Amino acid sequence: RQWLRQRSFETIRRFFHGVWVYGDPRFYDLLGDCGIGGTIGKRCAHVGYLDPAGRRDEAQGAADLAATLGSDARPYVYCAVGGGRDGAALCDAFARAQMPEGHRGILVTGTQMPDELRARVADVAASRDDMTVIPFLKEPFKVKAGAARILGMGGYNTTMEMLTLDPPALIVPRCKPRREQVMRTERLAARGLVSMLLPEDLSPSAVGTWLRSAPARPGERLDMGGLDRVKALSAGLLADAMGAGRSAASPAWSVSRRTAA
Repeated sequence: RQWLRQRSFETIRRFFHGVWVYGDPRFYDLLGDCGIGGTIGKRCAHVGYLDPAGRRDEAQGAADLAATLGSDARPYVYCAVGGGRDGAALCDAFARAQMPEGHRGILVTGTQMPDELRARVADVAASRDDMTVIPFLKEPFKVKAGAARILGMGGYNTTMEMLTLDPPALIVPRCKPRREQVMRTERLAARGLVSMLLPEDLSPSAVGTWLRSAPARPGERLDMGGLDRVKALSAGLLADAMGAGRSAASPAWSVSRRTAA
């Protein structure tokens, strides 16, 4: 409905030669579900999801891991809520939840959480010897990868990181104003790739129950090769453009008219 209202189909038909869809059609066929066929459909291609492992900073990740864990060798559970603007409920539930036997919790609140809410979560954690609260990690990938469990909200980047890593993952998706996170998480949970807890069901006991009984991740993996495919597709476009430029004998005004069109 949004694409129709904003005339996106018409825009694609007029101005675009191709559309690259970040996704795996075996998981969600965007083209089929949204009725994108005909002329536009022929220009579209699913390229796979973007594997975030390729952008991690190994040196910074190692530094953040060492600073976060310190000398505490206990296994840990990791919870983060992105910027933190709407993650206070998950942070509070995690800070109050019972950790698995012998584990501790690492909670990253995000730099955008209001100071009052962050202080409230920190006060709860201060009464425990198995909970560490920090506002921000420059490169969290190594900390996440080493966790026994991962918890977070259902944004695209967070979800991709969860799918790339091996620890069992629990997503508490945002439900308003859009249901994008719920729709994606429901599909992932149905295939056993993550667990899902809706905001209305969120509580310290619900989080603790999941932590103690988190299911193992299945062997299935979604297609995460989008970055390599986009690089290859981009290289092809550039090669075609360079070839066209070398062979073109048109005057400058002709090129300008084609570009404007």
